[in-house]
Formats: sequence, C-alpha cells, structure tokens
Amino acid sequence: DWRAIKPLQISRDGQPVTAAFRAAYDSDNLYVSFDVNDPSPWKNSGKEYQLLFKTGDCVDLQLSPSGNTTAKAVAGDLRVVIANFGGKPVAVLMKPVVAEASAKQPFTFTSPVMTVTFDQVSLLPEVTPTMAVRGNGYTVTAALPWKTLGIEPKAELSLRGDAGFILSDPAGSSNTARVYWSNKNTNLVNDQPGEALIMPQGFGSFLLAP
Repeated sequence: DWRAIKPLQISRDGQPVTAAFRAAYDSDNLYVSFDVNDPSPWKNSGKEYQLLFKTGDCVDLQLSPSGNTTAKAVAGDLRVVIANFGGKPVAVLMKPVVAEASAKQPFTFTSPVMTVTFDQVSLLPEVTPTMAVRGNGYTVTAALPWKTLGIEPKAELSLRGDAGFILSDPAGSSNTARVYWSNKNTNLVNDQPGEALIMPQGFGSFLLAP
C-alpha cells in the first residue's frame, strides 16, 4: 500500500513541477513509485531506448552499491530510466562500468563537447512498469529485481543514490528540465553525454528499514 509509505519530495527552486518518490522492498525486489505533477504528462516520442532521457518525460533511479562518493562512476554504479517507448512503459538499465565482459552492451553518447561510452545500456525485459496518466500528472511504479541491480538487500543497509524525473516539452520530443531529490546540479539539458553521466558525489542515502 503506497499510501502508507512517507514520500520523498522531489523539487527544485524555480521549477513548478514536483514529484513524490516512494520505495519499499522485500527479498526479491526493490519497489519504486514516482508520482509526478506535470501539465503535459508522460510524453516521450523517442525512437532509441538508449536516449529516452533526452526525448521526453521519464523517471530515473540512480544507485551506487559500492557507496561511491566520487565524481566518477565505478563498477556497479547504475541508472534505471523508465519512460514511454513505442506506446508502453519500459525500463532501461545504464551502467558506465561493467566488469563482466558477457554483460556488456556498450553505447556511445556524443555531442560537440564530448563523447562518453557506457559499458551497458539495455532494456530490462524482466521489469514491467505500470503507469497511470491523469490530466495534470502521472504515476509510475515498478519492481526492480535486486539481482538486476547487483545488490544483496538486508535490513538497515544504507544505499547511496538519487531519484528524479525529467520533463518533456509539450510535444514530448525533447527534455526541458531534470529535477532530482538529492543532486541539484542538474540544469544541463543540451548535452547528451553530459546528461547521461552518473554523478555519485551528488547522491544522498537510502536506508532499508528493518
């Protein structure tokens, strides 16, 4: 029952759109819920799943299983982006560094400023998000397997991470704002590789309750 879980409020000064993030867990999954207030809700016309964070509305969970506090992602650091893709919600796993060669599905993000290659950017067929759109917003929920995240859950485990949402223009063709719970250094919206990067130094801490 999501109503029983106190939400984290996601907002940024000067940005009228806000969201509430909730999370719960059991031995198999991390359950997440994003409730976003948005006047042009759940629009994303992206044709490449690797770039859904650039082509419209989406929600984003970022985690560092190792507790990384630096400015550079390390093995295990990840993003899960959930967005509309071809008329249905999908989850995309993004890992800058992957140790296992068999797991690598590399993708290169480019701009005139820089080029960044992630070791893995892949759809997660085992994750089937649910979503509901209303006139002024939307709600997305998903069950993320701990195995997929590379995390072994236990009570009182502290996880560094962040949660946020990305806004689209009214047509759902490009992103116009990035708003996160912990990291407020997210004004960049015109550089594909810069926006792909994970920034562990800006993470907060999530605690798995007993």
